[in-house]
Amino acid sequence: MNTGNRTLNADILDSLFNIYLPDVGDVVSRRKITELCLVSKEWRDAAILNSRLWSRLKLEIRTKSQPFSSKKALAWIERSGGYPKTVEVAILCCGKESDDRCPSDSCSASNLGLVEFMLHVPSLHHLSIEFKSAQCFKNLCASMKHQSELASLSPARSLDSPLFPVTTLALKIVQFSIEDHKSAAHDGFMFDTLPPVSYLRLELPTSKDLGHTRNRQETATVPSKLFSPRILQSLTRLSLRSDLFLDQIAQLLEGCSNIEDLSLSYFLQTCFGQPYRQSTDKEIKLPKVRVLRLKHIAEETMDVLGILRVHDISRFELSCGKISSRTENPEVLRPTRLKTFIQSQASTLRSLRIHNLTIDEPVLQAVLPASLQALEHLVLDRVGFKVDVFQHWIDTPPTEEEGGKWFPNLKTLELHDLDTDYNMGTLFSFLRARRPYRVESSQDGQDVTFLGPPDSIKRLVLTFRLPSLKWGERQAHSEEVMEAVRILERGGVVVELGSKYLKR
Repeated sequence: MNTGNRTLNADILDSLFNIYLPDVGDVVSRRKITELCLVSKEWRDAAILNSRLWSRLKLEIRTKSQPFSSKKALAWIERSGGYPKTVEVAILCCGKESDDRCPSDSCSASNLGLVEFMLHVPSLHHLSIEFKSAQCFKNLCASMKHQSELASLSPARSLDSPLFPVTTLALKIVQFSIEDHKSAAHDGFMFDTLPPVSYLRLELPTSKDLGHTRNRQETATVPSKLFSPRILQSLTRLSLRSDLFLDQIAQLLEGCSNIEDLSLSYFLQTCFGQPYRQSTDKEIKLPKVRVLRLKHIAEETMDVLGILRVHDISRFELSCGKISSRTENPEVLRPTRLKTFIQSQASTLRSLRIHNLTIDEPVLQAVLPASLQALEHLVLDRVGFKVDVFQHWIDTPPTEEEGGKWFPNLKTLELHDLDTDYNMGTLFSFLRARRPYRVESSQDGQDVTFLGPPDSIKRLVLTFRLPSLKWGERQAHSEEVMEAVRILERGGVVVELGSKYLKR
């Protein structure tokens, strides 16, 4: 593209490429990158110099005989140079639904092109692999070892050895096969060795894939031991997505004594449309956890808080609702478990995020008690207010024993996905109560005199919900809102005020 007699600056092209192409790495994205390179020599040179464009690959392998060029894939990812590399592989074995066996002679994981790629891929920041069953993982490892021997590679590289160069690993297992259960019973563990990663993301089969029935004795269950202790003990960060029974989760996590950051996507099991009520006598002792994220929590899964034994949590995120879709109405929870848990962490909790939850007065007292004196960062994302939370805080200041002030160390307040007609009046009144000021008229307009020391809050973020997939006309904020924003900014608060849109 020319501008007069000159081409676009390489830095401008680089910025355009980064805006136009997100980090996806699938077939469509790769085709777009190739099309950019065909525009002109300048565009091709700029694209090749942009390491980010080549740093991600997303692959699908459906059959063992599927044509796949490992040389082209390696050439693509190697163009990223020293940029952190991510590879996502979905091994989608296309057998009969009733046949959960996956022999190596027909398994998609034994695809020669994929095996060659995995043998020679450069050091990865992140590797994500989806398998039909754990047996597919073992088939891939066996094929890598066999191919290493044929190519006289020494030492041999395999995904179940400490030599595979990857920093973080994600495993998604679609189902547990009969062979998986036999292997775990015979060898002791389904996964005995993995690359020496400290961060593991694990997605296990759902109850639907396991074939649960009303009689638990008749269910196809999770193998008794998934990972060897040496795998679990090396982890400092774990992300688990599952709808297992509580005792199964406890059994999986009991070896994770060094976990510092735990994300648990724990969604509902159902049987004939009714949720399972779950209980267990086991406890999950995680003494080193400082960051805890609970996702897709509902009333029936809140019991997980009752078996978690964690101390000194500094960051807690709670996301409620269904996993399948964004619910129309935020989840409503009974607050008993939540209140007990948050109050037990109040002295160390510095960051709190609540997502997709209806706030009525009991829930408000549970998730945001006056005892959160250490709190520095509060995020309320798609929270439905049945009470005026800011008016409540104005009207009910904490006692002297509780600090005398709501969140005295709060530095950042974020409110996201607000309704376009959300009334921000009491929000600004709450902030004014924290640092009172007086507005006086003068010849130059209005002067603002602050009557107290600077407030701890230094950043305020407000974003608003889009009314539909098609944006409507942008709606201007009222003059009262903009005046309040100007006063806050004059007092040293950075305000990020999102746009509002009307329905078309």
